[in-house]
Amino acid sequence: MAEPCNTVVPPIRSVDEGEFRSKFITLLHRLVGTHGEPKVAFALGVTQRQMQNLYKGSLPGLHRAWNLLSLDPTAMDEIAALYGMQMRPASTSAGDDLDTIMRLADYVSQYLGVMADGRRDHRETLALAGPGRVLASRLLALVAEAEEIRKPSA
Repeated sequence: MAEPCNTVVPPIRSVDEGEFRSKFITLLHRLVGTHGEPKVAFALGVTQRQMQNLYKGSLPGLHRAWNLLSLDPTAMDEIAALYGMQMRPASTSAGDDLDTIMRLADYVSQYLGVMADGRRDHRETLALAGPGRVLASRLLALVAEAEEIRKPSA
């Protein structure tokens, strides 16, 4: 008998520890570049010395890693993507909507500036990725909210 094939939802893959550590170090550098090392260390609840150990491949406790979300809602995106998943806020508010609109307008302006010469180079791609990640997360939350509204009531 043939194995069932689900083409709609890809399977979550298993990740080895080395790959996980590498992605965690990547997200750590991204967050430090965006927010500064003291804020990241505070969110993790670690000292500056412990931060140096994290750069070398140590992993914080699970609750400490998740606490990074209090600093940045995109903090765990690299880890989620490693498993073929995406993270998004569970809900949004009107204040979030107005902030998202402002960020989206800024992003479009920045993107247009990048494309003024007709191309986007690797540095510009990296510069667009940070704010794009935040916007993607917020827009996914809006789409999820719309899906909840469309669900038939029981």
